[in-house]
Amino acid sequence: MLNLDMVGRLNAESNLTIIGAGTSSKWKELLNQKNSYGFKLSMSDGGSGGSDHQAFSNKNIPVLFFFSGTHSDYHKPTDDVDKINIIGEEKILKYV
Repeated sequence: MLNLDMVGRLNAESNLTIIGAGTSSKWKELLNQKNSYGFKLSMSDGGSGGSDHQAFSNKNIPVLFFFSGTHSDYHKPTDDVDKINIIGEEKILKYV
């Protein structure tokens, strides 16, 4: 299960966090091997977390949850489309 919740605010200082990297024995090798964009990866083995992938992880289905970090506009009306890093988001989507 791939979850790309909140991948629109990547910046030069951001890590690309990947939760669930340990839910399959293949994930870490693939994630590192395919990182042609040179993302600063921060991987977490477990598949838990408060997002859509949780139900899959609970059923032992391998998950990857990609996340570019929180921001001050999270769940607020100020979270406007002009704040999305479209180039960064495109790179994440191509990576996935």
